[in-house]
Amino acid sequence: MKEERTAICARTHESTERITVRARGELYESLEQHIVLYKRIATLYSAESLLEACEKLADILSGLCKYRFLKVLLWNSKLNRYDAVMKTGDRDEGAAKRFYCDQALLDWAMESDSASVVPVEDAELIHRDVRSMLLIPVRGRQKALGCVLVWGDLDATESNPLLLQSLDVLSKAFGGIVENISLTQRYQRTANMLDDIIESVPHAVLAVSADDCVIACNRNAEFLFDFKRAFVLGEPLGDILPPKVAAAMEALSIAAISGSEEIDHELDYTLPNEGKITMGISTSRLHDKDGRVRGVLFICRDMTLSREVQKLRELDQMKSEFVHTVSHELKTPLTAIMGGSEILCEDKYQFTEQQGQILDIVVENAYRLKELINDLLDLSRLETGRLSLDCLPCDLGSIASEVACIFAGNKNSCDVTINAPEQIPVINGDPDKLKQVFQNLIGNAVKYSPDGGTVDVSFEWDDKGVAAKVTDHGIGMPGEQLPFIWDKFYRVDSSTTSNIEGTGLGLAIARHIIELHGGTVSVTSEPGCGSTFTFTIPIK
Repeated sequence: MKEERTAICARTHESTERITVRARGELYESLEQHIVLYKRIATLYSAESLLEACEKLADILSGLCKYRFLKVLLWNSKLNRYDAVMKTGDRDEGAAKRFYCDQALLDWAMESDSASVVPVEDAELIHRDVRSMLLIPVRGRQKALGCVLVWGDLDATESNPLLLQSLDVLSKAFGGIVENISLTQRYQRTANMLDDIIESVPHAVLAVSADDCVIACNRNAEFLFDFKRAFVLGEPLGDILPPKVAAAMEALSIAAISGSEEIDHELDYTLPNEGKITMGISTSRLHDKDGRVRGVLFICRDMTLSREVQKLRELDQMKSEFVHTVSHELKTPLTAIMGGSEILCEDKYQFTEQQGQILDIVVENAYRLKELINDLLDLSRLETGRLSLDCLPCDLGSIASEVACIFAGNKNSCDVTINAPEQIPVINGDPDKLKQVFQNLIGNAVKYSPDGGTVDVSFEWDDKGVAAKVTDHGIGMPGEQLPFIWDKFYRVDSSTTSNIEGTGLGLAIARHIIELHGGTVSVTSEPGCGSTFTFTIPIK
């Protein structure tokens, strides 16, 4: 009996030992798989771009499950949709189009928060040994980021729990990588934008810390102080700037940090090319997000150039005011001259032929002078912003037709044709000012057209605005002079135009009026073939 019990215990012990060895082997195998998985997941963190991270993810998944096609979808918050950032696998275009997941299934996968295997119902895919689709939601720390879709031969009813667990671990790791890369890219875009802003400042910018060491600068600072950015960052001001400038900036830094207002300072400075300027230095304190002072920002500029620009602006303003004043003063004596001339014209029959011709010359030139004075006053008001628009619903075709009647029977016997369909959209504008624009453009076209020529006025429009085109078939203009014809007093230099009257103000006035309406003007021309002036008024 004793021997039988001993034999039973021995067999039981042997059986238990075999079971324990097998369980231990399975445990070791599971641990080894997890170790391999975590090692491969660790490679994700070396990815420097989203595409590289997706490629590493695809490589890891290929070791966990054999797939035919893989697609990584990430949520695009701007467009409110999922965008495919990577596709890999079956290169057969016909089959690739069948790897599709509808929105409802995608939303369900995102809400489930864990990997799922779904059977495929497409007969063509099943024929290609693609029987299931694996959905792996990608989640960040606070929100869903997207989903990884994998098509292969996984059996949905016999899914490996260890595989699904590994996929969940991989999903969380990949979600963290996506967030980190997105955050890094956002910080990089912000940093690049700040660099662009600093570089766009037309003055030298120099930022220093509280201990007077350089922490940032732009290209203008490199040019002004003759140093290279790479060699000055982190260096004290006294080591990179001339002693006079460094001493001034250090004093300004102390004053700015201890004071409560911005400080400006001027000093004479010799440029690296031995030119001398008066340099203006403006200072302001640098604060962190908590409001603590971290340093000082210096903006250095050439005050000599600034003063010259200011003088030019003052001279231009004085010139405009002078023209405006003189034009007003000329109107009084001109009114008397025109009034007296009109009285004399009533008794013109009493004069000799020569006296009548002289009177006609006086009257004609008096009206020319009146037009010049009115143009000068209009241009002065436009340039100084003293002219306001009285906007009403306007039909540009009707305004052009009204102006065309003024030029009927002109000296050139030129025919003005208006092509104005009835369906031209109504625009919001000042009818009197737009009439003046047409008078200037059509008047120019008539003057520069040959005797018996034609001037065509046509219209085009779209949802944004109405464009009016005034085309002549006259002498035209060379291309190099076109950019300047909108300047006041400018006239095209040509032997064929020397005998044509004009003040050179009409186009400048027309441009100002159109721009005041929010529109644009342009011109195309070719010598000997005529010109086309186009202006566009927006539909409001």
